[in-house]
Amino acid sequence: MISSKNEDKYLFNPFEIAFCGFSGSGKTTLICQLLKKFSDSINIGYVKHDAHKFEMDYEGKDTNKAYLNGASGVFINDKEHNAYIAKGNIDFLQQKTIMLEYDWVFIEGYKNSTAKKILFINSEEINNYNNIEEDFKNIIAFIGEDESKPTNLNTNKPYFNRNEIEKIADFIKNTMEDEGKKIPLYGLVLSGGYSTRMSKDKSTLNYHGKPQYQITADLLSNFCEKTFISSREDQKDKFENYEVVSDVFKNFGPMGGILSAMSLYPKLAKKSAWLVLACDLPYLKKEDLEIIVKNRNVFRNSTVYINDGMPEPLCAIYEPKIKTRMLGFLAQGYSCPRKVLINSAVEKITLENTIALTNVNHSEEYTQALNYFNPKGE
Repeated sequence: MISSKNEDKYLFNPFEIAFCGFSGSGKTTLICQLLKKFSDSINIGYVKHDAHKFEMDYEGKDTNKAYLNGASGVFINDKEHNAYIAKGNIDFLQQKTIMLEYDWVFIEGYKNSTAKKILFINSEEINNYNNIEEDFKNIIAFIGEDESKPTNLNTNKPYFNRNEIEKIADFIKNTMEDEGKKIPLYGLVLSGGYSTRMSKDKSTLNYHGKPQYQITADLLSNFCEKTFISSREDQKDKFENYEVVSDVFKNFGPMGGILSAMSLYPKLAKKSAWLVLACDLPYLKKEDLEIIVKNRNVFRNSTVYINDGMPEPLCAIYEPKIKTRMLGFLAQGYSCPRKVLINSAVEKITLENTIALTNVNHSEEYTQALNYFNPKGE
């Protein structure tokens, strides 16, 4: 049974920090300085909580005219930008979906939320609280105008002067990286197909002295805390000595296998990533997996090889936050994981070993592979 418990405690993105404090304390100025510093290497989303009515459109623009004349929502886009303005509040799911595309999210405001917070304070304001860390939950650091921590700020949390941009940036970078290190990597061998083109089960074919599903699982075990075999319910008994994930998203191909693992095994960790391999990649070597693991970007939806100009979905690392996008695509009738990857923020890796991701789907390809690994027929 798929658990309905909400395992995610973030507001918009697993890698988020809220900058909170009184108006005029310099939050926006600091955020902009940090955005400028990180923008070359990290995609950062920004969320502003405004207690007042705000406007983002220009008077006289077509979108503004349509909005003023009764459109409940207006959307405009070009090749590089898009904007959406609507009446009322955007629903919770849309908020999370939009902001999950970014590596990090900086939030301005939301002081009463559960998000990790950097709190802007001054010596006079501190006196208004008996225990500032109880009044504002999950504070990770303080920022103020004083050169050193105010004497009336009783805390062990880091304190920065708001002009110490480099120190603040390093603190945030380390905080985000520490969060990423908490996400374990598990392995998943996709073996639930019907092998109709091969006319026999591809996972049991022998290229290297034992069934291919065992070879694939052994490869994954070099890099993953635990490895599972993804299969249909009617075939799980043949995978001896391996823990099996039976499909609960049935008849959706590889996407169903990946989502089944993500949904059935949050008990392994609240957030876990999956290194996914198809069972029909006999040319793949340990060195090829080592490259993708070494280049893993935990802040993106996935880390993928680019194969013939396209992301390869059957040798990829799927981070926890891509689950929301995959479910969204599935709800719209798209069950191809490559389509999800094409339309998501992913870390792309150039494939050097061009033969590594060659699938063996037909009997002729099977014979070719056998000849490749054993050219003398021994």
